[in-house]
Amino acid sequence: MTVVCFTLGLLALLGHAMFWVGVYNKLHATALSCRFIKCLELLIYAGLIAGPVAVWWGANTAPFADWIDLRTNLSRPTWWTSGLPMALYLLLAWATALVGVPAWLRQRFRRPPIALVSNDTQRINVARELGQSLAGPGIGRVFAALPGNELFRLHVYEKVLAPPRLPAALNGLSIAHLSDLHFTGYVARPYFDFVVDRTNAFDADLVVITGDILDKWRCLDWLPATLGRLRARAGVYFILGNHDLRVRDVATLRRTLVDSGLIDMGGRVTTIGVRGSNILLAGNELPWFSPAPPSASLAAPPTAERAFRILLSHSPDQLPWARRHDFDLMLAGHTHGGQIRFPWIGPVISPSRFGVRYASGLFDEPPTLLHVTRGVSGQHPLRWNCPPELTKLMLRRPSST
Repeated sequence: MTVVCFTLGLLALLGHAMFWVGVYNKLHATALSCRFIKCLELLIYAGLIAGPVAVWWGANTAPFADWIDLRTNLSRPTWWTSGLPMALYLLLAWATALVGVPAWLRQRFRRPPIALVSNDTQRINVARELGQSLAGPGIGRVFAALPGNELFRLHVYEKVLAPPRLPAALNGLSIAHLSDLHFTGYVARPYFDFVVDRTNAFDADLVVITGDILDKWRCLDWLPATLGRLRARAGVYFILGNHDLRVRDVATLRRTLVDSGLIDMGGRVTTIGVRGSNILLAGNELPWFSPAPPSASLAAPPTAERAFRILLSHSPDQLPWARRHDFDLMLAGHTHGGQIRFPWIGPVISPSRFGVRYASGLFDEPPTLLHVTRGVSGQHPLRWNCPPELTKLMLRRPSST
């Protein structure tokens, strides 16, 4: 019986942690104000700590001592009535663990999608490559000095994908995907200059930025000299994310990016002619900026050849929307890959209503291929076992791979 009680206790603690982490992740997938989210975070921390404390206290204090002793009191109705709230919470914790653990195992050990043909990875220590410190003043230097911080260990990926409906004319189409730059000043500008140079070296047909560009207004002047240098044959496109919503003047941010040569896709749809074929490109900034692209603009004329459809979204949470509107490829960020990934466990914190399910990588959710990048940087200059990412996507016809 002792083993059973111990197992049930561990299961309850696991479910308790999963419940509150899930609440935290879903909270950060909402459009609530930053100040309100910070207040709710304090309640989540309190709930996370209070559960084990309440069980420990209840095991040694009346009236909970009666019901917590399962070996002798299962037959007594008083254990339920005297500790009803705690009993209900225990049931919730057990149910969370029993449902959540199998779901986590399926995700943790999933096979790469068949649409991922290859993935060449280059690992670059940017600080060593440039021969200088890339930590900004104050908190930037403190975080950069922490052991194991991979803040400047950039992973440069070249992934070959085989979308099922890629037109023959677009075979070999290349897309450079950036996200979550988070210009705060905690990371020095030469790091972002390096990222821009590597992006231009891709010589991509399109460059796309999927949000969270500016955190601190003092870095607004960086934009023309960094992102303004991006080049692509078919254009450089951007949408904004939740952190961009927090800056002093969003309209000025958008205008600065546009004046720097980037194309604003927030809530918009455009058709791009590339290699004699059409690409329908749309930007969805929900839930932080509305509206979503109008459905009428996404409907293809019945007589026209179907265009390959690409969606830019800051959050992977817009995947159901992308699938409803028949997008072939969706590009997102926001989750930072979890930013801290534990050995064997993987990411825990992922600001998405799907939790860690789409924390980073490629996912085949027919008819949509979803690519979620870990991002270039972050508001908090801290990454453990989760280095920043810059990705070039090369699209190939399935018959040519």
